[in-house]
Amino acid sequence: MSEPEAAEKKPDWEAFGKQCWAMVGWPGSFFDIEGAEAFEYAKEHGLVREIKGGFDPENHDDEFGGAEPGDPWYVEVRDD
Repeated sequence: MSEPEAAEKKPDWEAFGKQCWAMVGWPGSFFDIEGAEAFEYAKEHGLVREIKGGFDPENHDDEFGGAEPGDPWYVEVRDD
């Protein structure tokens, strides 16, 4: 979903990738990155952005069915 509010800042894909790669621990180790960690990195580096007002069932599609009106809601920030 594309929303005008999400266009404030370009995503920093390089910093996101470097942070994820550092978490992997290669070459000494090879750890999995948890989804919650990746999501936090995505927020930190501007890949996703929280929508003011939170979840609005009239405008947002919750494919998992657990969101309540006003819950924090994020959209992908596109850089194209």
